Amino acid sequence: MRLRRSVLLVLAASAALLVLWLLRTELAPQDATDVGAGSLAGRVTWSDETPAAAWVRIGSKSRLETVQTDEEGRFRATGLGAGPFLVEASADRYGGSPLEGNRATAVAEEVEVGTGGLELVLDGGTLEVRIVDELGHDIPEYSVEGNRSEGLGSFSRTVRASVDGGIARIVGLRQGEWALRFQAPGHLAPTAGEDGTLHVKVPGDGPLTVVLPRAAIVPGRVLDPEGRPVAGASVRAIRRADPDPFDEPRDTREEAGYGMSDQLGAFRIEGLEPGRTTLIASREGWAQSVAFVLECTGGEERDGIELDLRPGACVAGEVRTPADEPWAGARVFVHTADFAYVARIETDSRGHFALCDAPAEEVCLVMPGPKGPGPKEMEVRQRVTLVAGQRAHVTVRTP
Repeated sequence: MRLRRSVLLVLAASAALLVLWLLRTELAPQDATDVGAGSLAGRVTWSDETPAAAWVRIGSKSRLETVQTDEEGRFRATGLGAGPFLVEASADRYGGSPLEGNRATAVAEEVEVGTGGLELVLDGGTLEVRIVDELGHDIPEYSVEGNRSEGLGSFSRTVRASVDGGIARIVGLRQGEWALRFQAPGHLAPTAGEDGTLHVKVPGDGPLTVVLPRAAIVPGRVLDPEGRPVAGASVRAIRRADPDPFDEPRDTREEAGYGMSDQLGAFRIEGLEPGRTTLIASREGWAQSVAFVLECTGGEERDGIELDLRPGACVAGEVRTPADEPWAGARVFVHTADFAYVARIETDSRGHFALCDAPAEEVCLVMPGPKGPGPKEMEVRQRVTLVAGQRAHVTVRTP
């Protein structure tokens, strides 16, 4: 009985050692130069010498094998018949599917069985990029998205440029024309290109230099008429365009940024372009603040800006036709002299309109005439001075 137990223990130990040996053999890194009979081995890398996670197809007239590289880019195929073989490696540097059309390939022909140390280098096109701000300082980290102009191909990645010269190499791109969009925290879109998009050819002729100007940051506070902080106020940063004197009254401002005040009345607007910017705060129950005009500088953070909401006023009235009948659905614009405040309302079924939270100052009520170029012959303008906390009544009669 003891002898039988000893034999069983020896057999169990031997089996365990065999399993460990098999696991070690299976999990051990592939050696590209350790090639046995009927085998072929090698390594796949990108042009910057980093390992590639690639699929490798090994084909002859009578056989086709497909293997995948390990973490070091190495591969090995066994049980191959007589060669020679065509070996093709393919991979997507950015982890996309084959349908994204961004796969790079490398091919070796007439490869004999038993070959070890076969080196396949993938390079579907390399783009060298240097990103700087408007002062020429390197931006060490940024994101870039690309779409191939013709056919399939796309990628998105975060780039960390090298310390030496700030040059980053984006490899594995299909050759052709690409549309690239660059972004970096605290910076604006490139100064060149349309809508921040740059069109480049891959491979390129030398490093591509892209300028991302530094953005301005505007913090501040919103206060009520008694100097108390106001939460939930919207703050707009706007740029003024010259109004067309023959166009219908409209808000001719382009919104450049937006913020919301917190419980302490504080707001912060980032990503503003350098240049003249107007800040206006508004919240229901008050008239909007007086326009605060400032010059923004790239990389600058302004301090001490306070936007004071004002007591609001109301204007109400009616629009009458030439036959002295109510005009339903008429458009009425209300604006201040400097167009810092512009509102649009429509009359109801009885021709009545009402607007509150308007600024307590002189405003102009405009009812546009027919659309089209040239002066509006039927345009009606009427001025009224609004008083805080009071309601003004106006009757607009069309000619």
